[in-house]
Amino acid sequence: MNDIIDIVKSLKGCEFKVLYRALDMVGIDFGEEKAFTDIGRIVAVHSIHIQCPFRILADDKIMTGYNDVFTPKKHISGDDFDIGQLDVSLFDDQTKKINEDFAIKERVKDISINEKGDAVITLDKLIIEIFVANSDEEEAWRYLNRETDVHVVFYGNTIEILPPLG
Repeated sequence: MNDIIDIVKSLKGCEFKVLYRALDMVGIDFGEEKAFTDIGRIVAVHSIHIQCPFRILADDKIMTGYNDVFTPKKHISGDDFDIGQLDVSLFDDQTKKINEDFAIKERVKDISINEKGDAVITLDKLIIEIFVANSDEEEAWRYLNRETDVHVVFYGNTIEILPPLG
């Protein structure tokens, strides 16, 4: 578990770059931006991909969370809601606000992860809470470092480092 914590703690001091969504996966990028030829674009070195319950708080208020990803904007009816489209969910609206108010202004101050993979990432004014809530071996969330290509994957009851260390 110490190896896992040490790897993920490399986020400490990194600047919050962007919050985004791809279908039902939420991504948060941190740190220096670099060009990576394997993905063909400039992106941040560190990223978290979340596919489980989470919430983002500021000033003790929930800014957004897991359910917002699946909640249509007020002007979109349930029949017209398509998670494959962007700018259709409450999460999409809140993401714009969070990125405008906090991106590049916030740095990671602390990270704690328990033995089940639940995490609290504390920034200057934001708090990101991730809750592993599945009992099966489906991926809940992952930390990835695009520079070293190390991924720490949190499943229902397992945590794995890819590729395995030494």
